[in-house]
Amino acid sequence: TPHRKQFQLFIDRAPDAVWAFLTSGQNHARLCPADMQEEILSGVDAPLADGSRIVLRVKRSDFAVQVERTVIWEVAEWNPPLGYALRQVEGA
Repeated sequence: TPHRKQFQLFIDRAPDAVWAFLTSGQNHARLCPADMQEEILSGVDAPLADGSRIVLRVKRSDFAVQVERTVIWEVAEWNPPLGYALRQVEGA
């Protein structure tokens, strides 16, 4: 069964300014929770768009074991400036 995470946040800024921040790979680390360490390996400099792919190194701690893996996300839904959805297409 696919796992889906959805986040909602209210920001007192113009939608275009928020969209520009959220779709810039340069801001990815600022958006990730501390327990979800992710580093973009490719796709950080290209504008995010429908069908874009992003390659990340993901680090997770499971009890006493730290797991590191490479995953690929693809933009599956694109609705500027209201939202977008990422789908993991490679990696476990």
